[in-house]
Amino acid sequence: SACRIMTKLYYHPHSSAAASFIAAVAAGVHIEVEQIDFATKATTSGADFFAINPKGNVPALVLDDGTVLNEGSAVLQYIADQAPGTVAPENGTTQRYILQNVLNYLASEVASTLNVLCSETELVDKEALKVKFVSKFEYVEKNILHTHQYLVDNKFSVADAYLYILLRAVPYVGVDLSAYPGLTAFSATVGALPAVVEAHAKMNADASST
Repeated sequence: SACRIMTKLYYHPHSSAAASFIAAVAAGVHIEVEQIDFATKATTSGADFFAINPKGNVPALVLDDGTVLNEGSAVLQYIADQAPGTVAPENGTTQRYILQNVLNYLASEVASTLNVLCSETELVDKEALKVKFVSKFEYVEKNILHTHQYLVDNKFSVADAYLYILLRAVPYVGVDLSAYPGLTAFSATVGALPAVVEAHAKMNADASST
């Protein structure tokens, strides 16, 4: 119907939520998007983001029925399932469970450590944490990228979009991964994909218009 509420993605282009934007472009899924101002926790249209997502984090995907998904792994898979087989293995397959396994690892081990390194209020030994952070990437390099171009089923998926965005954040926390050729090649491969190039162009245009 004409009054149908669009699924809307709340995100910020310089956060891990950019992976969800890339996933939507790669899957050919049209989703309305709105950026968040991290300083004010307001949306581009001036709404209070906490009223939309009480956790205040991105990505947050508001579905047609008002349901809010606010964990990256769930958002990525929801987007993927709007175009089955494009950016995630089909539901119920072994490869889909491998995808979930990888997404959980990236969220719980990599992204969570990155968040602490980015924080100015966390009182931790950040140099020691950087060593731990590198080891999380080393695991991916040695156990997956050593023999595969992509993380799951050796083709591009939402997991690759997630790892790609996490890798883009690494230099900003003073970590050097140049000793890992698999990760370097992965970043170059994913960054050159037409859908990823298109997503970056759209995010940059979106950012400059706010």
